[in-house]
Amino acid sequence: ANVTTYGMNSTGAGFLVANIGYWSSAFSAPTSISDYFGNSWTLLLDAGNSTWNNQLWICENPTTVGSGHTVTAYNAGGLSIEVAAFSGHLSSGSTSTATAIAGTIQAPSILPPSNNCLIIAGVSAPTSDSFSIDSSFSIIQQISGSASPTVSSSGMAYFVQGTAAYIQPTWTSGAGVASMGTILAS
Repeated sequence: ANVTTYGMNSTGAGFLVANIGYWSSAFSAPTSISDYFGNSWTLLLDAGNSTWNNQLWICENPTTVGSGHTVTAYNAGGLSIEVAAFSGHLSSGSTSTATAIAGTIQAPSILPPSNNCLIIAGVSAPTSDSFSIDSSFSIIQQISGSASPTVSSSGMAYFVQGTAAYIQPTWTSGAGVASMGTILAS
């Protein structure tokens, strides 16, 4: 089955991010995603363990944006997806770091390459769960999965850091985080 997001208004966006949580012990990893406007997406990271994984996909400088913007992930099932659109300070080639960690809820400390860096953290966990995150991050969206059929819970958060300094995003959840990833864009 494929999973498609609700339509969003991406007018003015120059950087799109998708976080996908999926049940890796039963289903194949999503191999591609597409959007309503036909923009090109790049898989930045795919990390996790033998049961739960998450992927972070990016679309830099989309050719077309606007209202009704949906994103579809292609997979046999067990996945959830969040998408966010950003504008204002990103240009092609701006994604500088990808960090993935599995089996824990705290990413390694990361140092943004410049001031006013956009930091995005994605997470996935087994079945029904909800998340919180520290370090001044704002949760964009989170999806609580289900045990039957098994659908991954996932969430995505962001933070724009004024002055570049080390930061260590930490997710918490009731069921325990299976995988997370963090990307920086300046």
